Amino acid sequence: MEPSTTDDLHQKSWSNKVPVRLTLASDNISSPVTVHPIYTLVPRHSYLSTLGSQAWPNFQHVLPALPGQSGTHRSWFDFKGLPLKGALPVGVLYDLVCGAEQQLPWELTIHYTGFPEQLQSSLSSLPPQTTFLNSLKEACYICRGSEGAGAVMKMSGAAQDALWAAIEKCDVAGVRAGLASTRVVPSERPGLLAHVPVRLLVRGAPHLAPGPQAAGSAPAASGLLLATWDETFMTSRPMPATREGGAWATLGHALSQLLPQLFAPSTSNTTPGALLTSEDAGGAAGAGSKGAAGTPQGTGAEAGADAQPAEDHPLAAGPSGPTEQPTSAGSSISGSGGTGPGQGSSAAAAAAAAAVSRGVGALRPDVRVLVSGVSPPLETPLAWLHAHMHSLDYFLYVVVVPQAGTYAA
Repeated sequence: MEPSTTDDLHQKSWSNKVPVRLTLASDNISSPVTVHPIYTLVPRHSYLSTLGSQAWPNFQHVLPALPGQSGTHRSWFDFKGLPLKGALPVGVLYDLVCGAEQQLPWELTIHYTGFPEQLQSSLSSLPPQTTFLNSLKEACYICRGSEGAGAVMKMSGAAQDALWAAIEKCDVAGVRAGLASTRVVPSERPGLLAHVPVRLLVRGAPHLAPGPQAAGSAPAASGLLLATWDETFMTSRPMPATREGGAWATLGHALSQLLPQLFAPSTSNTTPGALLTSEDAGGAAGAGSKGAAGTPQGTGAEAGADAQPAEDHPLAAGPSGPTEQPTSAGSSISGSGGTGPGQGSSAAAAAAAAAVSRGVGALRPDVRVLVSGVSPPLETPLAWLHAHMHSLDYFLYVVVVPQAGTYAA
């Protein structure tokens, strides 16, 4: 992929926004005046603390005076009574909370008092800048080991403040400049393959949470909108960017390892969610799993002085797209896309064939996988997704939610 195209895709990913209708909590209003809601577009990769700072000038005139506090008060948000975890990017929160419901504008309530007890034990109780830097350090360690984490730790206090200021202003150029010294690129190290920092968030826990499941267990979620954080599961994992033999590891491969419960039982002799081989598929795997760029061995894996920024790293430029093509341009990752022209097989057969070609079982019809608000094909290389759709902390956030109208046991 040409660098200009890579930069364009990355810029578009970072420029996506969520329409928000923001209302001040009624118990925060200390003056008998009408307080109108705010309508705004919030960047998906920003954080709720940024929205709180932006809303402060519009609401401060009616807020109660708090002894010993001056300036901007710390804010927190809820959606239909559910306190939101401010450590997660706005877009990730929206995907996780609303799922396939797609409620727009997203109606949030802002509070400047009464920080909820259920958030006290979470990362939301830490200062937003501290939480972000800790997450960035973790992603850098996954990408480049101790050298990557050390690059974050060596940032001066002024550099950290400048980086966070750029994040609060949604200044992409400023963020890139602030992160230039970290060289966050999934890199091979002696004895280790390049790994991608992945953060998986799942709705429907414990039904879909990793671990043994009781036969016939029912989903914990009661609807398409998240009602309690007990229905969720989150984990951060380093996932290999390549597979044995040098083929690109895909989103489907990562999910089949992290959460095999996402995949429907296979009609072959393999176990549900297990990686399928061409032998399991009766040779139907087709033309192999290498992308058009060939095997990525030795491509951009070094973490030396010539390492490139993530926007241009070879793991992004190597594969020009998915290692295998989806069954149709409009195919969804659930495998429900139509068959190609001239093929008489049913949609279900086409979905099964596509699942075999990407090396994993078919995705369950009652779930949806989202990355930056879209559902990429499961055969998309994980490194390509990370290069174009990583968050500001350089984690690739993958959200699994109930599918509209099909969430059943």
